[in-house]
Amino acid sequence: NEAVVKQINEALEARELIKITILRNSTEDAREACSEICDVIGADPVQVIGNRFIIYKKSKNNPKIVFAK
Repeated sequence: NEAVVKQINEALEARELIKITILRNSTEDAREACSEICDVIGADPVQVIGNRFIIYKKSKNNPKIVFAK
């Protein structure tokens, strides 16, 4: 829902990299949820293991993670 998307966006803006856990009794699995959230938010999936996944989105105001070239 929109409230969850807003919270995820705010967490990504503050931290750039976050881990999300899907409840075991959820109707969606972690891969489906990760894909859907990344599509809506414009984030990049990093890793999916079990019922958890990690996503990344570069902060607009305060980027902290720097990738080596």
